Amino acid sequence: MRLLLLALFCSLFFSCGAETPAPQLFTIVSYNVQNLMDAHLDGTEYSEYTPDGGWTDAAYKARLSRLSQVLRTSEIRDADVLVLQEVEHRGVMEDLMRLHLSRSGWTYFAVVKDPSSPIGIGIASKVEPEFVRSHHGHTGRPILEASFSVGGQRIILYGVHGKSQIGTDTEEARIDMARTVASAASEWNDALVVVCGDFNEDPDVSRTAGEQTALVLLDLPSTALYTQNGSLPVTGNRSRVSGPVWYSPYLDSSLDLGKGSYVYQSVWHRFDQMLGQGALFDGKGWDFLDFSILSQPLVCNADGTPFAWDRTLLSGYSDHFPIRIRLIGT
Repeated sequence: MRLLLLALFCSLFFSCGAETPAPQLFTIVSYNVQNLMDAHLDGTEYSEYTPDGGWTDAAYKARLSRLSQVLRTSEIRDADVLVLQEVEHRGVMEDLMRLHLSRSGWTYFAVVKDPSSPIGIGIASKVEPEFVRSHHGHTGRPILEASFSVGGQRIILYGVHGKSQIGTDTEEARIDMARTVASAASEWNDALVVVCGDFNEDPDVSRTAGEQTALVLLDLPSTALYTQNGSLPVTGNRSRVSGPVWYSPYLDSSLDLGKGSYVYQSVWHRFDQMLGQGALFDGKGWDFLDFSILSQPLVCNADGTPFAWDRTLLSGYSDHFPIRIRLIGT
């Protein structure tokens, strides 16, 4: 069993006073920030992000500053929780918080990472979590779980980063990730559950895959078997979200979500996802309001594709767009 490095949530500032009323919106933003790494040599980073690769502390600070420009845009700055994929380690998240995010109200943070991996998952929050912990399977990357009690209701959030499709046996790693999420989420029958991140898999991939995938459409002949073997069954039909079934906004015909959040070899993908379960549509406490791909002009090239980070030019932001889900108090 691999050891995991978990930086438990920390607060950069402390305050006291009368409790403020619960907000009417609870907003979660997820963003694959594309290799956010400092200039210190730790031994697991990508070679281009080392002193020998020409990566410097000044370049790192510029990188943090550029990322913060995105996170402080009007579409994101009011978010209660940020979930960031491809953060190197706790120190990088702490620098981002201290230098930039804390001024916008995000004061709690955590990072979960496999010590042998160059990248992990970070979370920043304006609301103090009840707890933050990690889960892991046999082949997948670690999964971050955070619990929030807001307006009298518990919201459980899972941050994931699926194995990329480059290489062999990558689907099994993504299925292992899905299986781990399903097992962990089964504990929370009375909570609103959201899993978000870069799945490295489209929500409808099972339609043509011809084999088991991490995400499986609800009405396929193989759905029951694949669900039993670890896949997450997904649907865009809100009335069918119960038990092990997850709601995918991308599959909801009532929503117009554009081409996707990521482009590879000129093909658009919907890898960056938020899936909802449990009390998402029960009309009590917090309910689903909307889901968006945040392809604002700042993060776009002229052709509408993501303005990817360029290490040599110190330009761009990420090869993924941020995504956002908003919950409304009912």
